Amino acid sequence: MYLNLKMLVSTIFLITFLTGCWKQSDVVTIKSDGSTEFETDIVITEKGFTTKDVEELTSEFVKGLKSAGWQVEKKWVSKSVPFKLSFSGRGNIRQVKSASDFYKIQKINEDTYSIRFVPAEAKGGKSSRSMQFKRGFFGGAKIIDERGNEVKAIDNVLGNQTYKIVF
Repeated sequence: MYLNLKMLVSTIFLITFLTGCWKQSDVVTIKSDGSTEFETDIVITEKGFTTKDVEELTSEFVKGLKSAGWQVEKKWVSKSVPFKLSFSGRGNIRQVKSASDFYKIQKINEDTYSIRFVPAEAKGGKSSRSMQFKRGFFGGAKIIDERGNEVKAIDNVLGNQTYKIVF
C-alpha cells in the first residue's frame, strides 16, 4: 500500500513538473467501422529529468491507455534532452473506454460519440498538444466541433471543448 501511494505521489509530482515542458502531437484516423489508429510524437525539454523519470511517467500513461482498451507501442527516438518518444496505437473507438489523461468519450447513439481531449497544459494555460484527424481512403468518421463544422486539425487542444465523432 505504501509503495503504491509513493508511486502515485511521484507520478503526480512528475505530471505537475512537466507542465510547460511537454509537447505532444497526435495524428488520429477513425474508419467507418470504428477502428482507430493513432501516432503520437512527444518531446520533453525539461533538463532536470532523467531517462528513468521519463520512462516511469510514460509507462504509466501507456498503462492507462491499455486499460482503456488500446493496443499501444512506445518507441524511444532520443534518450537525451530533449527526450523524444513516439507512440502508435490502435483500437476501436466504439469499444474503448475513457482514458482520463488523454480524452473523455461518451456514446450518444450508434453513429455519434462525444469526445473531449485532455491537453498537456503548458504555462499560461496554453496547450502543448496538437491533433490532426485523417480519414481513410474509403472515408471514415468525421470530427465535428460545437458549431457543426468538420475539424481536420486542432492546433491548441483545450480541455473545455467538446467534439463529436460522427460515422
